[in-house]
Order: sequence, then C-alpha cells, then structure tokens
Amino acid sequence: MLKWLNQTKKKSIKHNTGDNIDDLIKALKPSKDFNRFEFETKNGSCWVSYLKTMVSPDFIHRDVFPYLTEHSFTNIDDIKNLLPVEQKLITENVMEIQKKIMSESIMIQFNEHDTKCLLISAVTVETRQVGMPEVEFTVVGPKEAFVESLDTNINLIRKRLPLPQLQLKEIEVGKLSKTRIAILYIDGIANQENGPIVE
Repeated sequence: MLKWLNQTKKKSIKHNTGDNIDDLIKALKPSKDFNRFEFETKNGSCWVSYLKTMVSPDFIHRDVFPYLTEHSFTNIDDIKNLLPVEQKLITENVMEIQKKIMSESIMIQFNEHDTKCLLISAVTVETRQVGMPEVEFTVVGPKEAFVESLDTNINLIRKRLPLPQLQLKEIEVGKLSKTRIAILYIDGIANQENGPIVE
C-alpha cells in the first residue's frame, strides 16, 4: 500500500491540455461521455462538442439544433447572433474553452480545426435533488450523496474534478439487468496495468 502511495505522489497531471483546441479534443476523445460530431446545417455544416453528462440534451435539441438547421450562416459570429440563448461566448482562449466544456457548455466550431469557437452554456437540470448522505457520515468534505442515475453521479464527479484527463469507460454487467457501470480514472495518474483487472 505504501509503495502505491509513493508511486501516485510522483505522478502529476497538467491542468491545461495544450496550446490549441485540437489538443483539448484529443485529451477528451477517449472518454465515453465526450461527444463530437459534424452537424449538417442549411448551408453547410459545423462541429459540435460537449460532455453528455454535463449538458442538458433537452436544451441542445430544443434551443440549439433547430436554429442551426433552419437558418443560414457564414461564420461563427452569425451562429452566435442567431441562437436565442443568454450565455454564449466566442473565444480562442484554450484555457477558457477547457473550463467551459468541463463545466456544462457546448462548443461549436464553424470548421473542424478552427481555433475560434462558440461556447454555449447548457446546464443540465437534475431530476432528483442531490442530498445529504443518509448512510455515510463525514465530518469534513462534501455533503452530497450519489443517486440512482449514473449520468447524475458522473456529473457530480466531473464538477469536483474538472479535468480533461478524467476519462470514463462504460461497461454492461448482468445477463438480465444489463446494468451500466462507469469506470472513471485520471489519465496520467492511474496505473494502466490495473485497467484490464478492473474491466
């Protein structure tokens, strides 16, 4: 046990993923809850990226996608002016982009490798209030408990650890129940040799 603690202390993670958006996307891509796709629009296409456990799918399908398909635009500024959403920001700052994607925002790029992108706040609304733990007791630390929804629980973890290196793998267990199980780890810290053992 002591040997394991000493090994984990030596490893460290970077809080930024690189100098450009492509590096950020490369860091997020292995995670099962990261979505990136080309979205067909009226006069072309744009690229949409987000963490599905951090954003509201209802918001995306109700307030973003319909406007992208029904209207024409020629650049990212046109998309910003088109969408009837309050919290939106155009930026090239990679640290700002990383912070927003890790905290409930959608990233839209006019072209796949554009450095300039539109960030739209799409906060997910929880279906059940996250409350105090009833079984566990802590003196110091957060007073939040996991709930039945796997996506809500992943959302809680991602809020506490807003790192692109936090990776997610999903597996199904049970022949009848087909229960979704998530394995979360921090890439660069987790011992890769333990991966097959856990899975």
